[in-house]
Amino acid sequence: MAEALRPLGIELRPFAVLIVLVDRGPTVQRDLAAATGSDKAGIMRVVDDLEHKGLAVRKAVPGDRRGAASGDHA
Repeated sequence: MAEALRPLGIELRPFAVLIVLVDRGPTVQRDLAAATGSDKAGIMRVVDDLEHKGLAVRKAVPGDRRGAASGDHA
């Protein structure tokens, strides 16, 4: 699978995050971490990378001062 994704410039963990986003729609990073078996720091790096590539966006969660949600931007 990793070899098939390589020409697209994406690795397995970011691909798994995209699959979760397609399946669930906008999802808070905490839930993305749980769904993909990532820790908080790891999921932040993955979402940063996806956001940089234009594949995801972060939006503030109303009433949650801590963080942002991630949403599919495809």
